[in-house]
Amino acid sequence: MFLKILILIFSVFISTAYAETIPFCEPPQPHEGFVDKSSVQVVKNSSEALHQFNSIYENSHRLRNRVYWSREKRSFVYRKNNQEHLIPNSFLLNVRNQITQALLLKYADFLYYADLGHFHILAPESQKSWSLSDTNLLNLYHTGELYQFKKNGTFSNQLNIDPHWLWLYKMRNFVGKNENDSPIVSVFAPQEAFYNTVRRIDGYKEVGSAYMSSNKNGCFKLITNNPSLNWRFDLSIEL
Repeated sequence: MFLKILILIFSVFISTAYAETIPFCEPPQPHEGFVDKSSVQVVKNSSEALHQFNSIYENSHRLRNRVYWSREKRSFVYRKNNQEHLIPNSFLLNVRNQITQALLLKYADFLYYADLGHFHILAPESQKSWSLSDTNLLNLYHTGELYQFKKNGTFSNQLNIDPHWLWLYKMRNFVGKNENDSPIVSVFAPQEAFYNTVRRIDGYKEVGSAYMSSNKNGCFKLITNNPSLNWRFDLSIEL
């Protein structure tokens, strides 16, 4: 019941038009500074995560190769091989829905690369062609990407005993279907796995990936009933 109420709330917020985001969605400019994976450091505790997130959020540097609004095409687009490719609004809304669910359910603390900062786009193995409007697509998310969950940063050591970080470690893999109002679903690695990152879903193949990074000037905006989570963010897509 609680999850159904959350999804209903998301539906109301997410159904709003993207008009208010467009002024923030100009194409990247050559003189801009960019934030990417190399800009983000390994995080050892929640205080470090908060400090790093705030620094990236307030910085003028934004996500490299980010999605932007094309005035000519009147659509959000991503660039590949020097060409603009259209992105359906449904895909963007579903991504925002999935991110919002994850943050409200506390599967992640922050929207940037060290924590909730990327996902893999999966299509059914049996499907020869697909598009970003295809409702059979899955987005596979990994959180805590640069969190040092194990002591001294080695895979073989014991887990950090902080209860919150144990929860984040347990819930760090989830999938969202590319379909309106679809709830995210947690997935778990086998107990014998060397590490707990879920790298594949049976019956699906990876066809692309995407990155997110919050920034005060970001193209998109989370809209929740928790104002402290209503961050702006940028999105990049690699297909």
